[in-house]
Amino acid sequence: MAKSLSVIIDTDPGIDDAIALLLAWASPELNVLGITTVAGNVELEQSYLNAHRLRWLAGRRTPIYAGCPEPILKPLKVTHTIHGRDGLGISWPEMEAPESSTHSVDFIIEQALNHKNSPVTLCMLGPLTNLAMALILCPEIKEGIKQVVLMGGALDNKGNTSPVAEFNFFTDPHAAARVFDSGLPIVMSPLDVTRQTEVAETWLNAVQSLDTPVCKAVYEMLSVYRSGTGGGLHDPCIVAWLISPELFTAKRCDVKVKVCGDREGQSVPEWKDDGQVLSLINVNADGFLTLLKNRIQAL
Repeated sequence: MAKSLSVIIDTDPGIDDAIALLLAWASPELNVLGITTVAGNVELEQSYLNAHRLRWLAGRRTPIYAGCPEPILKPLKVTHTIHGRDGLGISWPEMEAPESSTHSVDFIIEQALNHKNSPVTLCMLGPLTNLAMALILCPEIKEGIKQVVLMGGALDNKGNTSPVAEFNFFTDPHAAARVFDSGLPIVMSPLDVTRQTEVAETWLNAVQSLDTPVCKAVYEMLSVYRSGTGGGLHDPCIVAWLISPELFTAKRCDVKVKVCGDREGQSVPEWKDDGQVLSLINVNADGFLTLLKNRIQAL
Protein backbone atom coordinates (compact mmCIF):
# COMPACT_ATOMS: atom_id res chain seq x y z
CA MET A 1 0.00 0.00 0.00
CA ALA A 2 1.27 3.49 -0.83
CA LYS A 3 2.54 5.67 2.00
CA SER A 4 -0.25 7.70 3.60
CA LEU A 5 -0.41 11.46 3.10
CA SER A 6 0.36 13.50 6.24
CA VAL A 7 -2.35 16.13 6.76
CA ILE A 8 -3.43 18.73 9.29
CA ILE A 9 -7.17 19.43 9.20
CA ASP A 10 -8.31 22.93 10.15
CA THR A 11 -12.02 23.08 10.87
CA ASP A 12 -15.02 24.81 12.47
CA PRO A 13 -17.54 21.95 12.94
CA GLY A 14 -20.30 22.44 11.47
CA ILE A 15 -22.24 19.44 10.15
CA ASP A 16 -20.48 19.23 6.79
CA ASP A 17 -17.14 19.65 8.63
CA ALA A 18 -18.19 16.73 10.83
CA ILE A 19 -18.78 14.50 7.80
CA ALA A 20 -15.42 15.57 6.34
CA LEU A 21 -13.61 14.68 9.57
CA LEU A 22 -15.27 11.28 9.73
CA LEU A 23 -14.33 10.62 6.11
CA ALA A 24 -10.71 11.56 6.83
CA TRP A 25 -10.52 9.33 9.90
CA ALA A 26 -12.03 6.45 7.91
CA SER A 27 -9.44 6.74 5.12
CA PRO A 28 -6.09 4.92 5.48
CA GLU A 29 -4.71 7.07 2.66
CA LEU A 30 -4.51 9.95 5.17
CA ASN A 31 -2.30 10.28 8.25
CA VAL A 32 -4.07 12.99 10.27
CA LEU A 33 -1.33 14.63 12.35
CA GLY A 34 -3.72 16.89 14.20
CA ILE A 35 -6.99 18.81 14.13
CA THR A 36 -6.84 22.59 14.48
CA THR A 37 -10.05 24.45 15.24
CA VAL A 38 -11.17 27.95 14.37
CA ALA A 39 -14.21 30.16 14.84
CA GLY A 40 -16.61 30.12 11.90
CA ASN A 41 -19.80 28.10 11.80
CA VAL A 42 -19.76 28.36 15.60
CA GLU A 43 -17.68 30.18 18.20
CA LEU A 44 -14.21 28.75 18.89
CA GLU A 45 -15.11 27.11 22.21
CA GLN A 46 -17.94 25.22 20.50
CA SER A 47 -15.89 24.22 17.44
CA TYR A 48 -13.16 22.86 19.76
CA LEU A 49 -15.72 20.87 21.78
CA ASN A 50 -17.37 19.57 18.60
CA ALA A 51 -14.03 18.27 17.31
CA HIS A 52 -13.64 16.32 20.55
CA ARG A 53 -17.18 14.94 20.22
CA LEU A 54 -16.44 13.73 16.71
CA ARG A 55 -13.11 12.21 17.70
CA TRP A 56 -14.92 10.26 20.43
CA LEU A 57 -17.54 9.09 17.93
CA ALA A 58 -14.88 7.92 15.48
CA GLY A 59 -12.85 6.18 18.19
CA ARG A 60 -9.66 8.06 17.31
CA ARG A 61 -6.92 9.74 19.38
CA THR A 62 -5.84 12.52 17.03
CA PRO A 63 -4.61 15.59 18.96
CA ILE A 64 -6.92 18.61 18.79
CA TYR A 65 -5.95 22.25 19.25
CA ALA A 66 -7.95 25.46 19.67
CA GLY A 67 -7.06 28.39 17.44
CA CYS A 68 -8.21 31.89 16.57
CA PRO A 69 -11.52 33.04 18.14
CA GLU A 70 -12.09 35.91 15.71
CA PRO A 71 -11.35 36.79 12.08
CA ILE A 72 -8.31 39.03 11.54
CA LEU A 73 -10.06 42.38 11.00
CA LYS A 74 -13.82 41.96 11.38
CA PRO A 75 -16.19 40.68 14.05
CA LEU A 76 -17.30 37.05 13.99
CA LYS A 77 -20.90 36.45 12.95
CA VAL A 78 -22.20 32.91 13.36
CA THR A 79 -25.49 31.52 12.17
CA HIS A 80 -27.62 28.78 13.70
CA THR A 81 -29.94 28.30 10.73
CA ILE A 82 -27.90 25.55 9.04
CA HIS A 83 -25.96 23.67 11.71
CA GLY A 84 -28.12 24.19 14.78
CA ARG A 85 -27.17 26.13 17.90
CA ASP A 86 -24.25 23.88 18.85
CA GLY A 87 -23.02 23.32 15.28
CA LEU A 88 -23.84 19.61 15.01
CA GLY A 89 -27.62 19.74 15.33
CA ILE A 90 -28.14 16.62 17.47
CA SER A 91 -27.82 15.51 21.10
CA TRP A 92 -24.44 14.26 22.37
CA PRO A 93 -23.32 12.67 25.64
CA GLU A 94 -22.10 15.18 28.21
CA MET A 95 -18.45 15.91 27.52
CA GLU A 96 -15.89 18.53 28.47
CA ALA A 97 -12.99 19.28 26.15
CA PRO A 98 -9.62 19.57 27.92
CA GLU A 99 -7.78 22.87 27.79
CA SER A 100 -5.88 23.11 24.51
CA SER A 101 -2.21 22.36 25.17
CA THR A 102 -1.00 24.34 22.17
CA HIS A 103 -2.54 27.07 20.03
CA SER A 104 -3.56 25.95 16.54
CA VAL A 105 -1.31 28.56 14.93
CA ASP A 106 1.70 27.33 16.93
CA PHE A 107 0.90 23.71 15.99
CA ILE A 108 0.77 24.55 12.27
CA ILE A 109 4.08 26.41 12.53
CA GLU A 110 5.74 23.62 14.51
CA GLN A 111 4.61 20.87 12.15
CA ALA A 112 5.57 22.78 9.01
CA LEU A 113 9.03 23.59 10.37
CA ASN A 114 9.52 19.97 11.41
CA HIS A 115 8.45 18.65 8.00
CA LYS A 116 10.68 20.63 5.64
CA ASN A 117 12.04 17.36 4.27
CA SER A 118 8.58 15.76 3.99
CA PRO A 119 6.09 18.61 3.63
CA VAL A 120 2.58 18.31 5.06
CA THR A 121 -0.76 18.97 3.40
CA LEU A 122 -3.03 21.51 5.09
CA CYS A 123 -6.70 20.64 4.68
CA MET A 124 -8.68 23.81 5.42
CA LEU A 125 -12.42 23.39 6.00
CA GLY A 126 -13.29 26.72 7.65
CA PRO A 127 -12.21 30.36 7.56
CA LEU A 128 -8.48 30.60 6.85
CA THR A 129 -7.61 32.62 9.96
CA ASN A 130 -5.24 30.11 11.58
CA LEU A 131 -3.16 29.59 8.44
CA ALA A 132 -3.02 33.29 7.62
CA MET A 133 -1.76 34.05 11.14
CA ALA A 134 0.84 31.27 10.87
CA LEU A 135 2.10 32.77 7.59
CA ILE A 136 2.29 36.23 9.15
CA LEU A 137 4.18 35.03 12.23
CA CYS A 138 6.52 32.62 10.45
CA PRO A 139 6.71 32.96 6.65
CA GLU A 140 9.35 30.22 6.44
CA ILE A 141 6.71 27.58 7.14
CA LYS A 142 6.01 27.57 3.41
CA GLU A 143 8.97 25.22 2.94
CA GLY A 144 7.20 22.58 5.03
CA ILE A 145 3.80 22.83 3.33
CA LYS A 146 3.27 20.54 0.37
CA GLN A 147 -0.08 22.07 -0.58
CA VAL A 148 -3.11 23.81 0.84
CA VAL A 149 -6.38 22.09 -0.02
CA LEU A 150 -9.41 24.10 0.96
CA MET A 151 -13.15 24.41 0.75
CA GLY A 152 -14.05 27.98 -0.03
CA GLY A 153 -14.98 30.57 -2.58
CA ALA A 154 -17.35 30.78 -5.51
CA LEU A 155 -15.90 31.30 -8.97
CA ASP A 156 -18.54 31.11 -11.72
CA ASN A 157 -21.27 30.62 -9.10
CA LYS A 158 -23.19 32.96 -6.81
CA GLY A 159 -22.26 33.17 -3.14
CA ASN A 160 -24.09 31.60 -0.21
CA THR A 161 -23.46 34.39 2.32
CA SER A 162 -23.62 37.43 0.06
CA PRO A 163 -24.53 37.59 -3.63
CA VAL A 164 -20.85 37.11 -4.50
CA ALA A 165 -19.17 35.47 -1.49
CA GLU A 166 -19.00 32.00 0.04
CA PHE A 167 -19.18 31.70 3.86
CA ASN A 168 -15.54 30.86 4.70
CA PHE A 169 -14.11 33.65 2.56
CA PHE A 170 -16.77 36.14 3.68
CA THR A 171 -16.13 35.36 7.36
CA ASP A 172 -12.43 36.23 7.08
CA PRO A 173 -11.64 37.74 3.68
CA HIS A 174 -8.31 39.16 4.84
CA ALA A 175 -7.14 35.68 5.84
CA ALA A 176 -8.25 34.23 2.51
CA ALA A 177 -6.45 37.01 0.64
CA ARG A 178 -3.26 36.37 2.62
CA VAL A 179 -3.32 32.64 1.83
CA PHE A 180 -3.99 33.13 -1.88
CA ASP A 181 -1.24 35.76 -2.07
CA SER A 182 1.27 33.47 -0.32
CA GLY A 183 2.47 31.64 -3.42
CA LEU A 184 1.63 28.27 -1.88
CA PRO A 185 0.17 25.61 -4.19
CA ILE A 186 -3.59 25.57 -3.58
CA VAL A 187 -6.34 23.11 -4.46
CA MET A 188 -9.69 24.84 -4.13
CA SER A 189 -13.14 23.29 -3.80
CA PRO A 190 -15.57 26.19 -4.41
CA LEU A 191 -19.35 26.26 -4.31
CA ASP A 192 -19.31 25.59 -8.07
CA VAL A 193 -18.47 21.94 -7.34
CA THR A 194 -19.74 21.40 -3.79
CA ARG A 195 -23.29 22.38 -4.73
CA GLN A 196 -23.33 19.29 -6.97
CA THR A 197 -23.30 16.98 -3.93
CA GLU A 198 -26.73 17.46 -2.37
CA VAL A 199 -27.86 14.40 -0.46
CA ALA A 200 -31.05 12.61 -1.48
CA GLU A 201 -33.36 10.97 1.04
CA THR A 202 -32.71 7.55 -0.52
CA TRP A 203 -28.97 7.90 0.20
CA LEU A 204 -29.69 9.01 3.76
CA ASN A 205 -31.96 6.03 4.31
CA ALA A 206 -29.25 3.72 3.01
CA VAL A 207 -26.82 5.19 5.55
CA GLN A 208 -29.37 4.78 8.34
CA SER A 209 -29.87 1.10 7.42
CA LEU A 210 -26.18 0.40 8.04
CA ASP A 211 -27.06 0.66 11.75
CA THR A 212 -23.69 1.60 13.29
CA PRO A 213 -23.23 4.42 15.85
CA VAL A 214 -21.35 6.52 13.30
CA CYS A 215 -23.91 5.95 10.54
CA LYS A 216 -26.75 6.75 12.95
CA ALA A 217 -25.08 10.04 13.91
CA VAL A 218 -24.41 10.89 10.25
CA TYR A 219 -28.03 10.20 9.38
CA GLU A 220 -29.28 12.43 12.21
CA MET A 221 -26.86 15.28 11.48
CA LEU A 222 -27.59 15.29 7.76
CA SER A 223 -31.32 15.15 8.40
CA VAL A 224 -30.93 18.45 10.29
CA TYR A 225 -28.66 19.82 7.56
CA ARG A 226 -31.12 18.97 4.77
CA SER A 227 -34.02 20.51 6.70
CA GLY A 228 -32.30 23.90 6.61
CA THR A 229 -30.33 25.56 3.84
CA GLY A 230 -27.19 23.44 3.97
CA GLY A 231 -27.18 22.46 0.31
CA GLY A 232 -24.32 20.25 -0.84
CA LEU A 233 -21.75 18.43 1.28
CA HIS A 234 -19.23 21.23 0.93
CA ASP A 235 -16.34 20.23 3.20
CA PRO A 236 -16.23 16.48 2.46
CA CYS A 237 -15.48 17.27 -1.20
CA ILE A 238 -11.92 18.39 -0.53
CA VAL A 239 -11.21 15.33 1.66
CA ALA A 240 -12.67 13.12 -1.09
CA TRP A 241 -10.34 14.79 -3.61
CA LEU A 242 -7.34 13.80 -1.48
CA ILE A 243 -8.56 10.19 -1.44
CA SER A 244 -10.02 9.80 -4.94
CA PRO A 245 -9.08 12.71 -7.21
CA GLU A 246 -10.41 10.78 -10.22
CA LEU A 247 -13.93 11.66 -9.05
CA PHE A 248 -13.31 15.31 -9.94
CA THR A 249 -12.39 17.46 -12.90
CA ALA A 250 -10.38 20.61 -12.35
CA LYS A 251 -8.90 23.67 -14.07
CA ARG A 252 -5.99 25.94 -13.22
CA CYS A 253 -6.35 29.61 -12.40
CA ASP A 254 -5.09 32.44 -10.26
CA VAL A 255 -7.50 33.78 -7.64
CA LYS A 256 -7.79 37.19 -5.99
CA VAL A 257 -9.99 37.61 -2.91
CA LYS A 258 -11.72 40.96 -2.39
CA VAL A 259 -11.53 42.29 1.17
CA CYS A 260 -13.90 45.23 1.38
CA GLY A 261 -17.09 46.83 0.12
CA ASP A 262 -20.02 44.98 -1.40
CA ARG A 263 -17.59 42.47 -2.97
CA GLU A 264 -16.08 41.47 0.38
CA GLY A 265 -15.03 37.81 0.28
CA GLN A 266 -15.53 37.46 -3.47
CA SER A 267 -13.05 35.13 -5.17
CA VAL A 268 -12.18 36.32 -8.67
CA PRO A 269 -10.52 33.77 -10.99
CA GLU A 270 -8.18 34.32 -13.90
CA TRP A 271 -8.23 31.05 -15.83
CA LYS A 272 -4.72 30.15 -17.05
CA ASP A 273 -2.82 26.92 -17.64
CA ASP A 274 0.02 27.84 -15.26
CA GLY A 275 -2.19 29.19 -12.47
CA GLN A 276 -1.22 28.80 -8.82
CA VAL A 277 -4.64 27.34 -7.98
CA LEU A 278 -6.15 24.04 -9.10
CA SER A 279 -9.90 24.60 -8.82
CA LEU A 280 -12.29 21.68 -8.78
CA ILE A 281 -15.15 22.35 -11.19
CA ASN A 282 -17.15 19.11 -11.47
CA VAL A 283 -17.65 15.97 -9.40
CA ASN A 284 -19.04 12.50 -10.06
CA ALA A 285 -21.68 12.95 -7.36
CA ASP A 286 -22.80 9.31 -7.33
CA GLY A 287 -19.21 8.13 -6.98
CA PHE A 288 -18.56 10.67 -4.24
CA LEU A 289 -21.61 9.58 -2.22
CA THR A 290 -20.75 5.90 -2.67
CA LEU A 291 -17.22 6.57 -1.41
CA LEU A 292 -18.57 8.49 1.58
CA LYS A 293 -21.08 5.79 2.55
CA ASN A 294 -18.55 2.98 2.23
CA ARG A 295 -15.94 4.77 4.30
CA ILE A 296 -18.16 5.88 7.19
CA GLN A 297 -19.62 2.36 7.36
CA ALA A 298 -16.10 1.13 8.22
CA LEU A 299 -15.70 3.40 11.26
